[in-house]
Amino acid sequence: MDKVPWYRSRRAAIGAGVVLALVAVVIAFQFRAQEVEAVTARRGLVVQRIVATGRVAPFARISIGAQVAAQVDAVQVQEGEAVAAGQVLFSLEAGDAKAAVQQNVAAYDQALSRIDQLHDVGARVAMENARQAEMRFSAARDDLKQEEQLLAEHATTQEAYDHARTQLEVTRSQLDAARLEAKGSSKVGSESKLARAAADQARANLAAAEARLRWYQLKAPVAGTVLKRSIEPGDSVRPGEPKIILAAAGPFVLTVQVDEKHLALLSLGQSARAVADAYPEQSFEAELSAIAPAVDADRGAIEVKLTVKDPPPYLKFDMSVSIEITTKRLEGVVSLPIAAIREASSDRPFVLVAEGGKATRHDVELGAKGDDVVAISGGVKEGDVVLLATGNLISQGQKVRAKPRGP
Repeated sequence: MDKVPWYRSRRAAIGAGVVLALVAVVIAFQFRAQEVEAVTARRGLVVQRIVATGRVAPFARISIGAQVAAQVDAVQVQEGEAVAAGQVLFSLEAGDAKAAVQQNVAAYDQALSRIDQLHDVGARVAMENARQAEMRFSAARDDLKQEEQLLAEHATTQEAYDHARTQLEVTRSQLDAARLEAKGSSKVGSESKLARAAADQARANLAAAEARLRWYQLKAPVAGTVLKRSIEPGDSVRPGEPKIILAAAGPFVLTVQVDEKHLALLSLGQSARAVADAYPEQSFEAELSAIAPAVDADRGAIEVKLTVKDPPPYLKFDMSVSIEITTKRLEGVVSLPIAAIREASSDRPFVLVAEGGKATRHDVELGAKGDDVVAISGGVKEGDVVLLATGNLISQGQKVRAKPRGP
């Protein structure tokens, strides 16, 4: 048998040594622990917030327009001007309406004169007293209606409403007494009845004419600020056209559209922090005061309102604002960075915990989510070292070496 040359034996030995070395490297790599960034589960504060955008709005926005077609006689207010309840905002030319009142005054006087011919002075006085009592009762009734509306808009007090209701009852009693007196002092003849009927009709016509005349003076229903004025003297107006927009006096309100998926997190009284886009370095506090009864189907959002109790001086109506609503605040709960949660949107979110040098799966129950952390209500305890889900892919059971994550 031929002998193998020495150089060939040496070459084969070197090749075998290289192969064995590569195998050793692969085996060592497979069993070497992989370094992975990790965090330790801690107890602390988790603040859950909803971020949204909205606008600054007045407590109530009231549109004021004419009830009749007419020409504008005078405009008494400017944009930005503060007005009191009952203050005249603008007036219309009312020549025909004034003439109608004068005609009805004359007709009513004539009807009363006819009654004078049929009744003594006492009967006339009694009827006049009844008329005055009826006017006072009508005015008290109108005042009560106005107070009811203002109370519904939170623009008046309960005491003012109660006072108006008391005044109505007082004037009702006075009217009943005056009517009884007038009835007792009148005659019962048919001619007298006709005269009284004519006087009643004339009085009703006069009241209607006076009411129509009041349509020609447009007054502020509540105290507030003129937001917009789109009317000038000499303009022609038509019924129902809003000519002055009034912001009712009251706290500033932020109107916000919130994604409907967050509806379950919202409740009245929650605090919020807002920043006007025009003043990004300054923030102010607000409180959730109203949630719309229905979702906007087109937007998939629900409107909420927040009250600003202490508005900054720079705040103006219709400003754009960014808002963070605090929906939950949990103290002393176990929490982890969101980056440590795997399959967070699935039905079985989990984390990998470094235990005995290996990655061990722990199914977790997630609670409130903060800006970058999430509360853990089950599956992880304080002190557990949890591997971050970012970076290298780690599988369950793999050898790992936890590396604390930097700040």
